[in-house]
Amino acid sequence: MAASKWHKITNITNASLAGSLDNKGGHVFKECNVTLNGDTAVKTEHFDFPVMGDLSILVNSQAVNINNDYVGSACKISMEGSIDNVNYVTLDTSAALQAVNTMDASPAMYLYDYDEEGRMPFMRLSLVGHTGATHETDEIIKIAVIPH
Repeated sequence: MAASKWHKITNITNASLAGSLDNKGGHVFKECNVTLNGDTAVKTEHFDFPVMGDLSILVNSQAVNINNDYVGSACKISMEGSIDNVNYVTLDTSAALQAVNTMDASPAMYLYDYDEEGRMPFMRLSLVGHTGATHETDEIIKIAVIPH
């Protein structure tokens, strides 16, 4: 499995920001686990939440120490959209997420501009490593999507 289902995060555990949206039916953000796959694109499942505005997307949101050259200078994340959940097109692609090895133990941020790029009935993310990237089968990172 390349990516897990999206998980709703309703609590903020930082003491100064503590609170829950459970009773209000909302969420703070959504996240999924992604298994890195060298320079092959890893696709998430389509979003199970509506895109109604800009999205902040954190790649490697838990700052996992990636012990290989997966995230090189050409590593990018793309927002993809589809009418039928089969045939996807690229709506937007980030600039390089980070220079070689600097995302190794830190998150990288990508902002999806809703007004500029739009939305489709089905949307997902695609993470692509740089040419020649390697991976280990146990390297899993989280991608977090924070709606504005």
